[in-house]
Amino acid sequence: MKALAPPFILGGKEVFTSVSIGIALSNPAYEQPEDILRDADTAMYRAKSLGKARYEVFDADMRASVMARLQLETDLRHALERGEFRNFYQRLLLWFPERLLALRLCTMAASNSRSARTS
Repeated sequence: MKALAPPFILGGKEVFTSVSIGIALSNPAYEQPEDILRDADTAMYRAKSLGKARYEVFDADMRASVMARLQLETDLRHALERGEFRNFYQRLLLWFPERLLALRLCTMAASNSRSARTS
């Protein structure tokens, strides 16, 4: 990582780089080469999300987190397809009585297994 830290010249321009590294340690549970690459990739994206120029070693919690996020995304997509979202608008009156200064949109989605709310 230190070797890539100094700037270099590319096309007459000074270029700076940083490196995010994901590490997956070999173990007998990996049946296919793609499995270890997938986990190293997951660890790399974790490293990127935590900041520049760092590394992360894969652990099973990372996979659980990714799978939970994918399931949530799938649930939200299905709720959208089924028309389960409802919009609620809320007037926000700030300092000036009866003068609308902002409008907040809250979108609610509910399914049998979970509820999601964004605003």
